[in-house]
Amino acid sequence: MELFILLVWLLGSSVCGYVASQKGRSGFWWPLIALIISPLLALIAIAALPAVRDEDADRIKELEEEVNRLRGDESTRPPWARPKPKD
Repeated sequence: MELFILLVWLLGSSVCGYVASQKGRSGFWWPLIALIISPLLALIAIAALPAVRDEDADRIKELEEEVNRLRGDESTRPPWARPKPKD
């Protein structure tokens, strides 16, 4: 019986991740939240949240790129702005 409950809990958490990713939310954090609190409560919370619009997602991506640029993250610098490798 415990194994069945565990499988239902894990399946419900996976469904939370899928639903969250379809709404533009984190498909990684929502299943973890569902594992901790409850898949049913997490699904209710996801259903209550509005979907992230494409404009919002684009703006979030722009802000993340700006933060990486300000931090000096090498992967986001254009090739001409990267430091030359030492021989």
